Amino acid sequence: MQGYRLVLQTLVFSEPVPLFAVWREKSRSEAAILLEELQANRFQITDVNLGDERLAELSLPEKYREKGGWLLTPKEFLPANRSWKQDLYEYRKETIELLFQRIRSYTQ
Repeated sequence: MQGYRLVLQTLVFSEPVPLFAVWREKSRSEAAILLEELQANRFQITDVNLGDERLAELSLPEKYREKGGWLLTPKEFLPANRSWKQDLYEYRKETIELLFQRIRSYTQ
């Protein structure tokens, strides 16, 4: 929808299950939106939450950790050493695209 964004949190193992969703103004960053929702205890805390680079803003990973979860973004990767974190993040890229395709097919 023009001017708005959907921020969606889902489980991906083994089927996508929505945990949290909110519509907000597109002018606000995803990190700002989720920080507000985290502080209001609406954003779900999971053991590991995979997010894109934008979620590393506003100290969101640290604040998520304080609530008991781990928010993994690409900014946490060491550029020289490949680790299981990159493998996990690549899995996120594969599953999120499939989830978006499912959402689009339901709305058409």
